[in-house]
Amino acid sequence: MKKFVYAVRDNKVGFLTPTVEDADAIAIRAFAFAVNNSDGIVGFAPSDFDLYRIGDYNTETSVITAETPPVLICSGSSVYGVKEREANA
Repeated sequence: MKKFVYAVRDNKVGFLTPTVEDADAIAIRAFAFAVNNSDGIVGFAPSDFDLYRIGDYNTETSVITAETPPVLICSGSSVYGVKEREANA
């Protein structure tokens, strides 16, 4: 099965630790939740953060393939203040 690898980019310091999700929509929902429900830096400065798809992961072979260049999925400012129903529409 193919899954996708995502990483949030902090525009001040670079990419953060990657995560694996089944699809872009799921990654966007998780990112939007972090932006809108965080007492941390992501919620404080959403315009400093962007979500990228950086590759894919094959669960049968354990091979990770990079996506070059990484694909911008959404920005923190585009999901700031967006409720889950709106983000998934």
